[in-house]
Amino acid sequence: MTDLAAIRDIDIAWSAGLYEGEGTISLVNKGRWPTIAVNMTDHEPLERLQSVWGGRINGPYSNPKKPTHKPCWRWNLTGRERIASFFELAWPWLSPRRRAQAEHAMSNWQ
Repeated sequence: MTDLAAIRDIDIAWSAGLYEGEGTISLVNKGRWPTIAVNMTDHEPLERLQSVWGGRINGPYSNPKKPTHKPCWRWNLTGRERIASFFELAWPWLSPRRRAQAEHAMSNWQ
């Protein structure tokens, strides 16, 4: 697990911005497990997210019906404590819309 005390403010702000533009939070397995995900066609930003926060990168995923589209990669962060830490640290840089989504998801964790 990533040492949260060692994460630099610039990395937190950068992560919050990437999440703001490309990320999502959802509850999987009937609402029991929160998951933050960022989907992108570029692998490098996801590697940076992984180096800062941990998590996994999956992919590439392709759509055979759209062969001209670039493959997509997905970074996932799971675990209540890790996700709560992400939002606690990224909160100042998130928009009201993203804050509301996070609050909604966190209040519905089982």
